[in-house]
Amino acid sequence: MSQRASLLKLSTQLSNKLAKLNTNDSPELREEINQLLVTFEKNANNQRFKDELYRHKQDFKRITSHYDAIIARNQLLNESFQDDEAEQHYSTTNESAYLDERVRVQNQHSIMDQLLTQVAETRDEMLRQRKVLDGLAGRMEGIILKMPGLNVLLTKIDARHRRQAIVLTTVSLICLIILWFTTSKSTTKQNKKRMTSTIPEKQSVIIFEETGGPEVLKYKTDYPVPSISDDEILVKNKYSGINFIEYYFREGVYPISLPHIPGSEASGEVVAVGRNIKDYKVGDKIAYLGFDNFAQFTKVNPTYVHVVNLGGDATDEQLKLYAAVLAQGLTGVVFIKDAYDVQKDDYILVTAAAGGVGLILVQLLSKLKKAHVVAVASSDDKLAKAKDNGAEYLLNSSKLSYDEIADEVLKLTNGNGVQCVFDSIGKDAIDMSIKVAAKKGTIVNYGIASGEIESFEISRLQAKNIKLVKPNLFTYIEEQPVFDHYTKSLFGLIDSKLLNVDISKVYPLKDYKEAAIAMEARKTTGKLVLQIPQ
Repeated sequence: MSQRASLLKLSTQLSNKLAKLNTNDSPELREEINQLLVTFEKNANNQRFKDELYRHKQDFKRITSHYDAIIARNQLLNESFQDDEAEQHYSTTNESAYLDERVRVQNQHSIMDQLLTQVAETRDEMLRQRKVLDGLAGRMEGIILKMPGLNVLLTKIDARHRRQAIVLTTVSLICLIILWFTTSKSTTKQNKKRMTSTIPEKQSVIIFEETGGPEVLKYKTDYPVPSISDDEILVKNKYSGINFIEYYFREGVYPISLPHIPGSEASGEVVAVGRNIKDYKVGDKIAYLGFDNFAQFTKVNPTYVHVVNLGGDATDEQLKLYAAVLAQGLTGVVFIKDAYDVQKDDYILVTAAAGGVGLILVQLLSKLKKAHVVAVASSDDKLAKAKDNGAEYLLNSSKLSYDEIADEVLKLTNGNGVQCVFDSIGKDAIDMSIKVAAKKGTIVNYGIASGEIESFEISRLQAKNIKLVKPNLFTYIEEQPVFDHYTKSLFGLIDSKLLNVDISKVYPLKDYKEAAIAMEARKTTGKLVLQIPQ
């Protein structure tokens, strides 16, 4: 949601809350409105929203002042009523009771005398402090008059009021110093409270400080644990999913800042929360799509990172499953609808059909969409796995060239081609993809395992009206309701057994380099997962 849309939503919420407060006052409602006003003021970035903020504040002040006046009036009426009752009581009680009441009144008078004495002492102390301030003002006058800007302002004030101005300036400076010291001390205490004794200062991470091959990967055990802001949570990771995008970042295909901790999906437990966090608490188990999670601890801002709150009862197996399936599972369920809306009996070609996303696509296409799946993979074992997951046609890319694969696809489709190609190979497979695409067909390229697709004449797509789509999962699920919808759909497919997540191997965090080498050599099938040391 854009900042403007968020502010409009906040303004509407404030209007509704103020209308409710106007008819029914409560401390809880006042606190809610105060929090909304603070959030609105923090984000108001133009004059229009600043004007709206001023209007909301004035309405809040007017309504609360009205209620406070009523409360004060009722208190006075109540006291008056009690006095009337006492007077009536005096006139109807016996002499003994009257004397008791007289003693009580005398005691009250004595208390009043003590209070008046304290007031007088307080007045004397204030006068003494006034003399101290006058003395300070005398010493500060020489200093202040030397300050650029202040000396010009003070010389414009007549002598009769100049000393008062200097006293006020001195008091203001003292108050600012006290406020700074108090705030600094409070912030330090809050930070210490967020980072409890159970959270270490150092952690183990995978990191690279330069781009390149697997050799640039380092396993460090003394990397600082991140501190969190008021809007963040700290997650103690349990499992992290391994994806090909880590390869793209490490090789420099996609630009990133260095040094960089890989990782794009993980699951774990919330161990600290910022002051402004309302939807998560310490002990919650979560799965999330975010970076820097090949590490024991990751800070997460739920406003910008997609998080699934699993509650506090998620098991270890569930945490492993959610870390394995979130990115690739969402890629599958989103792409078969939004990148290309697959229909029943469509012919669909899937490259790298035994990989993490490939196997998910094969299952969703065959079981959910009832399409005919043509699987392309680099070994017979991988093709056997694709067949077990629903593929009808199997083509081995280590035995056939991509031109030969294209010819085979056209034969099995009677020359019509396929309605869609889901391709994660890229450069080496683009010619084959164009050749096998049917009229009005679609090529969905979501990976570049063999390299970026090289430039080609776009007119090559024209003859058959082919669409070439380069989708970005995070753009599709940017809005929270869309993410929630597809996440619910994904977990429902898993629960109903329509989707099986094949976790082929779990590596310790320190062995990520080994996992990366195996995956990049295309020696793996299914999903690889890292287990994070606890």
